[in-house]
Amino acid sequence: MNLRLDDLRRGIRWWRREKDKWPQDFHNNVYYDLYDLRRDGLTEGWWRSTVDRLWDWKAIRPKTKREIQNRGLEILGELQNLYVNIATRTDHEPLFLDFIWNEIHEFYDRLSWIKNVASPNFSSKLGHFIFPKLFGVMDNEATGIKNYGLFWSSMSAAWNRFEDKQDAKAILTRGVTEFSTRPVNEDYPFEIKIIELCSIGRKHMIA
Repeated sequence: MNLRLDDLRRGIRWWRREKDKWPQDFHNNVYYDLYDLRRDGLTEGWWRSTVDRLWDWKAIRPKTKREIQNRGLEILGELQNLYVNIATRTDHEPLFLDFIWNEIHEFYDRLSWIKNVASPNFSSKLGHFIFPKLFGVMDNEATGIKNYGLFWSSMSAAWNRFEDKQDAKAILTRGVTEFSTRPVNEDYPFEIKIIELCSIGRKHMIA
């Protein structure tokens, strides 16, 4: 994977043109909600609200909300323990650059167990709702990436090679603030979102 400003711009254009129902502030307001909802950990209240969000993000079908709700409740205590283990490894919001796949794959695998499908769409979105700076979102139409572990493991090297980090952040910041009703969240996942948008732009080369 190589990150390029042209791919970033193309990904932004595709998002704005093809996905007008997606938040045009690139989820800035959503991150305020996600961090607030998570403030007491992975509680039953957090899970109920998260299932609703997963449904809205079209991550549950063809399963039912009740199936996902119940499966998640079965392992909620285990997820909370794994969550704490990851959250306490750093003195800041967990970031993919601080981890290797072997340190987080158990958590990701348990998220995958809830829906029990091969596609990474559900587990990556759920992981992103929990740790926005650690897990990137996969979407069949937008990114089309199937092997999440391989993709995730390539992100750190790609980001470290990327020489236009500040320009990319400036471009995305302008895109966020143009439509957001709130300041850019202090824990906005710039690195993850830039990689996601570059992946979208690379897939949709004609955008």
